[in-house]
Amino acid sequence: MTGNYDQKCLTYTGWDIEFDTVIGRIGGKALLTIVLLPSSILIARLLDKKDQKHVIAEFDRLERILKNNRKRQKGEGGNWWFFTTALTDRGSEMTDFKCLERSLFPIEEHGDEGLKRCEVYYCDAYSSWQKPHIEELHTLLRRVLPKKSWFDHLTQKEINLICSHINSYSRESLKGATPFQVAPSGFTDRLMYALGLQRIDADDVKLMPSLLDQ
Repeated sequence: MTGNYDQKCLTYTGWDIEFDTVIGRIGGKALLTIVLLPSSILIARLLDKKDQKHVIAEFDRLERILKNNRKRQKGEGGNWWFFTTALTDRGSEMTDFKCLERSLFPIEEHGDEGLKRCEVYYCDAYSSWQKPHIEELHTLLRRVLPKKSWFDHLTQKEINLICSHINSYSRESLKGATPFQVAPSGFTDRLMYALGLQRIDADDVKLMPSLLDQ
């Protein structure tokens, strides 16, 4: 059941997320950003437009990718392939929680409602601090894509490259480890490849606009 921000969302299972959007120029392409907790792995998807339709479409694409490539863990059932809880803000592109929660792979006993792929929760109004992990990831993302950058010329492959460098960047909050190094069980090389991600050697990590000039 969808609800407001709740402290229980901060007890992460390893497949919980915070998610948000980042805009380029107004009216242009945007990014759907997802941080997998507690590892801080960033997944970003390029949106042609920042609206409900495109956010839901990317959730659908991610569900297909995860279902086909996430290693199933013993004892997991139901929506085991997707995320568990998903915390976001109250932006207009996030408001259709029923479509965000509804799985593409319903099973008969769930009837018309289908199978839920996750539980969506919303932060309190004007309380971005309630999703601190995604906000922190945005500061790293903006090192490569500064504010007022246009995203219209970017490709998903370039966005994946940026995420790969961010996920290979060591953090004090992870005791010097990188997000990839503390990835949750089931986040395999196969899944990384399916998401277009790759490990970057520490000496090659580059978080600046010139990353995209390579």
